[in-house]
Amino acid sequence: MSNEQIEREIDLSSRGRFRNLEVENGKFPPIHLSVPATVYPPREDTRLLITALDTLRGKTGRAVEIGVGAGAISMALAQRGWKVTGFDINPFAVAAARGNIESNGFREDIQIEEGGPGEIGWKVPNDSDLVVWNLPYLNPPKDGEPTLGPMEEASLTDYRGEGGWSRVLREILDDDLNNPNVLVVLLFRSDPASPSHPEDWTKFGWASRKISAKRTGGDTLEVRAFWKPGGGCPPTILNNTDSTMEDAKLLPPQGWQRILAKQQNKGRGRRSSKWTSEEGDFIGTWAIDSDILQNIHPGLLQTTIGSVVSQSLGMQCKWPNDLMINGIKSGGILLESSTTDDRIRIGIGVNRKSREVGGRKVSGWEEIDVSLSMEDIFLRIDGSLASLFATHERIIQLSREEMETLSWKAISESLSRGVISKTLDEEIRITGIEHNGGLKFWSELGVSQTEELQSIVTSF
Repeated sequence: MSNEQIEREIDLSSRGRFRNLEVENGKFPPIHLSVPATVYPPREDTRLLITALDTLRGKTGRAVEIGVGAGAISMALAQRGWKVTGFDINPFAVAAARGNIESNGFREDIQIEEGGPGEIGWKVPNDSDLVVWNLPYLNPPKDGEPTLGPMEEASLTDYRGEGGWSRVLREILDDDLNNPNVLVVLLFRSDPASPSHPEDWTKFGWASRKISAKRTGGDTLEVRAFWKPGGGCPPTILNNTDSTMEDAKLLPPQGWQRILAKQQNKGRGRRSSKWTSEEGDFIGTWAIDSDILQNIHPGLLQTTIGSVVSQSLGMQCKWPNDLMINGIKSGGILLESSTTDDRIRIGIGVNRKSREVGGRKVSGWEEIDVSLSMEDIFLRIDGSLASLFATHERIIQLSREEMETLSWKAISESLSRGVISKTLDEEIRITGIEHNGGLKFWSELGVSQTEELQSIVTSF
């Protein structure tokens, strides 16, 4: 929506003192609102966020809504059993929300206060179990462009700084996370992109899962849930070890478990190959429940892990799960399980610097960003893997179809870089991915597929 459209809309709405609106509310009775001209009215994004709230599972508790507007989301939360504290920096919104809450009979369940992110000293209340925010997503006006009034800007426009309002909230929670199991539910505009974006959370170790999405007008809106995997517990860190894959067998048999090593002496790769690492490289192993194999084929598990890890690091994924930078291998992923426990171990090694290993050139993450530390690499990988496998009592697990989509997205990005794919004797065109992680491909012989991980070779 252009600035001229927004200004015209606000001008038209301001001619009337209040607008009386009815908001659809899923299986619950509609919410009736009286909305003053200077307060953001419920729209498609409000309805999408209410729909997303109906997907949350488990017991209710204490919820916080940021940017309450006229109070629709806060009342929808109260109808679903939450005790709500709502915040808004617009005093007209605070007054409108309080009036609507009173008239709809929620005075005992909802408390509205003036304030929010960006104000000095503001924090998420200590006992919060759920934080909800319909993020402002219009791009901030450039210098010289028309602007809205201060209150409309606060309701409609994203923060000017890098990462938008989403980053401001994440930093508040990272600095003062009172409840390690808090769930954060945010509505983003993903197309066209706004300053706030979900990747900002996974880069800093938060698990992320898309709850719902909708195309409306010229915008794609999506609702995402975020949480700290394992309640924010840190990894086990070793100064020196023979193999993190072996050490991971001794980790507790439940929960979000991972082990890192500053130096590894006897690393191994796929097909019993040797994985050579140097001091400063990233070496780590995650242990996850093997129950996931009841619904996901091991082959698809490999390709999905390679896809999300490569994207989190700004690398490419060479099928099934090699990490590549400009066609040169920079890291590897190894999956193992055993009959002695019910865990799958995911070993990941990433080179820091480019060098030669056994006469072959390998690349390192400093080719992408020399400022990235080992902790940065860990947080990015941890957030991406947690988004696949970490559990939260209120969020459902990813489906097989969603994992297929993630895998194909990463493979497609590699193919778009001019990758040439071959079988042993002919060039092929890769066209999709199967439920078992195998690739669909087209050749002169027709459409086929492969399950054998080494039967297709790709080169850049």
